[in-house]
Amino acid sequence: MILQALVDYYKRKSADPDSSISPPGFENKDIPFLVQLNREGKFMGIEDTRDKDGKKLKGKIFQIPQAIKRSGSKAPANFLWDNPAYVFGRPSPEKPADASWKKEAFLYELKNRYPQLIENSEIKAVIKFLETDFLPSLEQDPNWQEIVENQPNITFQIAGMNHLVCQHEEVIRAISVSKDTHKRMGTCLITGEEDSISEIHHAIKGVNGSNTSGANFVSFNWDAVESYHKIRGFNSPIGEWACFAYTTALNHLLRSRQKLSFGDSTTIIFWAERPVEMEDLLGAMFDSPRKDDPDRMTLSVKRLYDSYKIGSLSNNENSTRFYVLGISPNAARLSARFWWTGTVRDLSFNLKQYFDDLQIVHSWDNREHFSLYQLIQGLAPQGDVQKVNPRMAGSFLKSIFQGTIFPSYLITSVLSRLKDKEGISHRRVAVIKCWINRFTRHHQILEKEVQVALDEANENVGYRLGRLFAVLEKIQEEALVGNSGSTIRERFYGAASSNPVAIFHRLLKLKNHHLSKLESKGRVVNFEKLIAEILATVTDFPSILSLDDQGRFAIGYYHQRQQFFTKTEK
Repeated sequence: MILQALVDYYKRKSADPDSSISPPGFENKDIPFLVQLNREGKFMGIEDTRDKDGKKLKGKIFQIPQAIKRSGSKAPANFLWDNPAYVFGRPSPEKPADASWKKEAFLYELKNRYPQLIENSEIKAVIKFLETDFLPSLEQDPNWQEIVENQPNITFQIAGMNHLVCQHEEVIRAISVSKDTHKRMGTCLITGEEDSISEIHHAIKGVNGSNTSGANFVSFNWDAVESYHKIRGFNSPIGEWACFAYTTALNHLLRSRQKLSFGDSTTIIFWAERPVEMEDLLGAMFDSPRKDDPDRMTLSVKRLYDSYKIGSLSNNENSTRFYVLGISPNAARLSARFWWTGTVRDLSFNLKQYFDDLQIVHSWDNREHFSLYQLIQGLAPQGDVQKVNPRMAGSFLKSIFQGTIFPSYLITSVLSRLKDKEGISHRRVAVIKCWINRFTRHHQILEKEVQVALDEANENVGYRLGRLFAVLEKIQEEALVGNSGSTIRERFYGAASSNPVAIFHRLLKLKNHHLSKLESKGRVVNFEKLIAEILATVTDFPSILSLDDQGRFAIGYYHQRQQFFTKTEK
């Protein structure tokens, strides 16, 4: 199902004339340097294609012949492009092993892989250049030293031409129609058609935490995973074309904006069977806000809600299939962490439910919505995302897309962070509310869902005690105006929220001391009435609060604090 959906996505993108997806036999790759030649094969210079990508220089992306899957001591060269060790026979100074055979391997590929191209004028110029004593000319170029030291990818271009030599129309035609007749034929599991079976699948790049050289999504290279004496890809026969299509689609998605990644745990990609607005909205809803477009996420969520109000999601778009794939690295392989498929209607409903669950009252200067990265950052020690549970982001997203409950360690993580410097903040309480409401709804618990703002009718003991704690803190603040000492929240919050019976009797006695210091008797009466109203349904202080009630305690505290700073409208 996953590979079939990826193959269909490749078909969709390849039919789009504005798409940058590679044709059969090609891939998109960054090439930092281009060797410029004239038509007689004379060296004209080296062009640096790099541009700044953050703090690093990154080469321009070109469509070039697909890379060879290398293994063994005498690995073949790539066609018309490679690193300096293969193209020029010049390895890195740090690994000065003999590379003359690599240069010969590169020339051999030029002359023999596609015999019909041997008379192509541009390829003849490249061969002529490589068969001359070219090193003295290269060593005079200002880019040469960096090329030898860093061993970047290199290819050729005829000076004055808009295309690379490997992008010549004759080269594209030769590669796209070429089939290896020596490979075993069989029925492809994806297309159902007869094709040569791919023994080794192409590498996937761009998954956080995986090898920089790429990793396989489908592979069989251990005896333990092979069966019936079938080796490698013959255990799961996939044709050469389908193998190219699904790997190209994966690599394309991993370079696009239809990707979400958090740390080195799980990388999320998503797509639809046909172009829909949700492909643009989904990334903006969960990715970190960009400096050049800080309102992108808020506007995307607004468009989601507006689509429900005006009914813009209808007909074909509503029934369009949508796919979400979570991929995790595992040594030289990739594993599917989760797979979700449904209609755009299903996804829109689940997303709206998530943002409804997340919504909570906040001060005017706080943002309306948080990206997933910002929410997880709020659960991380010292705000370092790398220190959170590596499964958290993937599990969080999986629950959102499927409309299911969040994992239990999410509530544990956020409750343990409430005592640090950030304290009981807007984003943390939003996560708690979201977790509790989904938990309550899923398990059909006879417990009222948490509301957006203060709910005076909520009789849950955890929620009521959280409100009470906020009132006691407010009394202390007003009684000790100007005192820079610690508040009861800093000293007693942890004990009060987990073991109320051990601390609230003491806090209520302390409250009487603080009330005696208030000058306004009317203020004292109001506080006493509010405490009586909160405790009206609390028969006793429990000895322990469950995780979800500890969460309600935090929300009750937060709601009551927000109420203190909200003007009452008559």
